Amino acid sequence: VITDQTMPKLTGIRLLSALRELRPELPIVLVTGYSESIDADKARKLGASAFALKPLRLVELSRILRTLLDR
Repeated sequence: VITDQTMPKLTGIRLLSALRELRPELPIVLVTGYSESIDADKARKLGASAFALKPLRLVELSRILRTLLDR
């Protein structure tokens, strides 16, 4: 799952938490353009498999996904 932190009616952190309850093994990438509310360390502590800042280049997203798929 690739999700943004800022979404209408639901934050990425809340979605991440709900998904972890349903499927703890599911790889989740949290993306944000606003870094004051969350950073990579906090995202991982909350259960994100990976964290990225926008703007996100395709090569960076590809690297993140390859790393997660290789696990």
